[in-house]
Amino acid sequence: MEGLKALTPLDGRYANITKPLADIFSEYSLIKNRVMIEVEYLIFLSEFGRGRIIRELTSEEKNLLRKIYRNFPLEDAQKIKAIERKTKHDINAVILYLKDRIEGSNLRDISHFVHFGLTSDDVNNIAYSLMLKEALESVLIPVLKEMMYLLVELSIKYKDLPLLARTHGQPASPTTLGKEFSVFAERLGNEIKKLLKKKLPGKISGATGNFNAFYASFPEINWLDFSKKFIENFGLEPKIVTTQVVPHEDISDILQNLIRINNIIIELNVDMWLYISYGYFYQKSSIDEVGSSTMPHKVNPINFENSEGNLKVANSMLSMLANELQISRLQRDLSGSTIRRNYGTAMGYCLVAYKNTIKGLKKLTPNVEKMRMDLDQNAQVVMEAFQVILKKYGYRDAYERLMKLSKGRTFTIEEVYEIIKKLNLPEDLERELAKITPQTYTGIAEKLAVLTAKKWLDFLKRNL
Repeated sequence: MEGLKALTPLDGRYANITKPLADIFSEYSLIKNRVMIEVEYLIFLSEFGRGRIIRELTSEEKNLLRKIYRNFPLEDAQKIKAIERKTKHDINAVILYLKDRIEGSNLRDISHFVHFGLTSDDVNNIAYSLMLKEALESVLIPVLKEMMYLLVELSIKYKDLPLLARTHGQPASPTTLGKEFSVFAERLGNEIKKLLKKKLPGKISGATGNFNAFYASFPEINWLDFSKKFIENFGLEPKIVTTQVVPHEDISDILQNLIRINNIIIELNVDMWLYISYGYFYQKSSIDEVGSSTMPHKVNPINFENSEGNLKVANSMLSMLANELQISRLQRDLSGSTIRRNYGTAMGYCLVAYKNTIKGLKKLTPNVEKMRMDLDQNAQVVMEAFQVILKKYGYRDAYERLMKLSKGRTFTIEEVYEIIKKLNLPEDLERELAKITPQTYTGIAEKLAVLTAKKWLDFLKRNL
């Protein structure tokens, strides 16, 4: 019943799909990450400073501190939210919560070093980068991997199944179904490859990025090195020259990478939709599934349509996030704080879309007879082959002669044979042209499908 009252479809209609991302981007998760960062920072003050900043902590004391976030019940997050309602400051609420937890233990002598020298965004920028990192590595990339495996499988399975291609919507030189799937595998694979190389940023450098409070209090400490090593501990890329906020270019690059991935999948959805409309695919449908409230015969390409729509919503959000978060007034303003709370929403629409595309692809079965019939009824597509072969044998006006005979017309293969006879060619040349049919005139499409599939299968096994 709760889903029926949800504000967005991500938390209602699609809640079962988006749950892995909800667990990462929820307010609870954000609070837990903030607590974890503050705890690890306190521990790192001890480890890096070796007693010069705060006393060295024992293994037992470090474990005691880490238990605070490792065993972090929902009730503790609610306590922090209750504090925030009074202080009107989310990070300050975390600080007060941690101080209270520590002061009730044998660590009370270091409780005043919680959040020492930090500004709010020192904590928040790391928290958001960690959430994005987890979302990509544990949710989105594995689903994209599944899609890639499926595209590779379809490339191999239908590597030699002839298909009438279309350019500008008109019949064109034939291809194979497997090769067309391999095009999407190639494009998607290249963008996933780029995504895997990207690192998320992090920084701790104080209120305006100059380490002011750090060097004022402990000038003998190498805070630049401290910052670099602390950020690297989280698997993030340290950013040293900043304002209060970490520069957003690296995150924007990742979001724009996702936009490109989404655009490729949108085109995949559209192409599958068109092939279905041409009758080139049957779609598996359960006996109880309804395609129309009035037309009982309908089996609609709903998964591809769903994915297309959700990807367009995702892209509008990803574009806004990528652009707006690069801009912050002077050393910091709060506009970015509220905007980046929508990372999870944008990725949620991506996830719903990816799942639907995969589901749609798994429903498809080629209508081989329909594909063959369309090729037979559009045999004029072999005119390209005829004109280049004739040019090879010295017929300088081959293109012009064939254009006069075929431009804007549709021919069966029998009618094409009649055209060959009208050209008054030598018998051996006639025989050579007659061997070319729409089913055989596919170039090296089969080879391209196999090579591409093998390339990305190897990549997937080595990297994902």
